Amino acid sequence: MALQKQITGKSLKVVNNYGAVDGKVVTKSKTYGSFLVEAADEKVMAVATAIDALTVPTMEDTYVVDT
Repeated sequence: MALQKQITGKSLKVVNNYGAVDGKVVTKSKTYGSFLVEAADEKVMAVATAIDALTVPTMEDTYVVDT
């Protein structure tokens, strides 16, 4: 039996590094949705780079999530 994959949505998850507080690294994530399913991963990463240029805490990780 073959496995079938159907993507119904695409989103971008960005993890920002807020630095160390009381000896622990503080990170927070933000998810941006409503991307076209047909959007190429490279285009979504270009959006992540643009978001990183506009935000104060630096971007630590980025994920493209297919649902």
